[in-house]
Amino acid sequence: MIIELYQSGKSKSELSREYGVSRTSIDSWIELYTEIDIDEDTTVTYKELLAIKKENEKLLHCKIKLN
Repeated sequence: MIIELYQSGKSKSELSREYGVSRTSIDSWIELYTEIDIDEDTTVTYKELLAIKKENEKLLHCKIKLN
C-alpha cells in the first residue's frame, strides 16, 4: 500500500508522518517491492530476484555435490 501511494505521487516524508514509519523503512520497501521490467511480459520485484538468486545458488551447490 505504501509503495503504491509513493508511486502515485505521495512523498516519502508524507508517508512517514502519516503511517508512523521511518523514511529508511520506506526506502527499503520501495527497493524491495518496486516492480522491475524483465521483458515485455514479465515483471519482478527486487525481493523476488533475491529469492531466485538464492534458489539458483542452492541448485548449483546441489549439482556440484552430485558431480
